[in-house]
Amino acid sequence: MPARITAPVQVMPDAPYYVFAPFDGIIQDLAVRPGERIKKGDLIFRYDTRVLEKRLEEAQRGGLAVAMAELTRLEGAAYTDEEARARIPVQKLEVERRKSEVAFLQQQLEMSEVISESEGVVVLEDPDALIGASLMTGEMVLSIADPNRTKLRIMVPVSDAGWVKENGPAVAWLDSNPLRAIKAKVTRIGFDVKCRTNTFLRFWSKRRGKKIPARLPVREAR
Repeated sequence: MPARITAPVQVMPDAPYYVFAPFDGIIQDLAVRPGERIKKGDLIFRYDTRVLEKRLEEAQRGGLAVAMAELTRLEGAAYTDEEARARIPVQKLEVERRKSEVAFLQQQLEMSEVISESEGVVVLEDPDALIGASLMTGEMVLSIADPNRTKLRIMVPVSDAGWVKENGPAVAWLDSNPLRAIKAKVTRIGFDVKCRTNTFLRFWSKRRGKKIPARLPVREAR
């Protein structure tokens, strides 16, 4: 008779859409809440743009405008001043560099409002911690999950890991409906060393056939 083990399990999104910070900055406003259903094109969060706006103004007035004025002066003096004529190519490169700097800052301002490129349910642990948070480029902010695509995360102690095999069967019971068993299959195995007292193996399982109800607590899996 096959051995059975019991372990806690969570319902998690399968292949969610991740939202990353497009550039370094501070979040001014978070427009979504955990569990909220959003559509493609909805605002997710907004950066504080005060520093960007100041940098752009300085780049336009103190950088680009000065470089263009110097180029104009050199072009005017080039008819009689050989040294001024020789400096024109270098100054043109400086103008292009300043234009690129301005264009880069303008592009960042345009990206200061982060828009969803997918529809689904917002997955976020602590929304209040994001307000005023400093983000690094590429840092994950939240994810957007499709409620129709879910999986189970089963936390099995290493001492019991030998009983679980990839592609093996799993059964879960939801707290909301403990009498109804949800059959699944183990699809992936990984280690989790974040726990303080024990080391666990993580087993991901998918429901056979029908979807697993999302955003519902799960009691245990076998």
